[in-house]
Amino acid sequence: MPADQRPTYPVLGFRDRKQDGRLPVDGPDGQPVAFITTHSSSSFEVVDSDGGQLCTGSARLRGFSQHREALDPTGARLVEYRARWRKETATLADGRSFTITGKWLGGDWQAAGDAGTVALSSTAGPGRGAFHPDDWLVTVHDPTLTMAEVVAVVELHRLAVQSTRAATFTAAGTVAVTG
Repeated sequence: MPADQRPTYPVLGFRDRKQDGRLPVDGPDGQPVAFITTHSSSSFEVVDSDGGQLCTGSARLRGFSQHREALDPTGARLVEYRARWRKETATLADGRSFTITGKWLGGDWQAAGDAGTVALSSTAGPGRGAFHPDDWLVTVHDPTLTMAEVVAVVELHRLAVQSTRAATFTAAGTVAVTG
């Protein structure tokens, strides 16, 4: 599926269990529509089901905020994601911005635009458990989002959740496992 193609499925399953070293993104029929390869706890790349590159992403700290971005296959910014003191925003290349709210450590979150219109929403997926806490079912409410934009926003958010979880567990004296 080309990077600029719109998702044909309103609900996508973002799995937290690797298959052949990659995290699948499933359509409602259970068939993968994309695959995410994580290279560390702060970078990833996404390909479609045919192996075509959709995007790459990375994270870095800037002062007290976490700055993440995803790039399209040409190297142009696709999504910029910032997490500051419990306020997460994802800004697309076209300037549209979404605020991430909800109980996102539990998998229930939404991304809404400035007018409050929900673009994406997530609930815990069927594979969610102690060892796979980031198994999410994501509903695409905004039909103008491309598959690359949807996957980039969700995966950048997953990195933020994993980073927060790791910091929380580490601060509590518990060994953090972030996948």
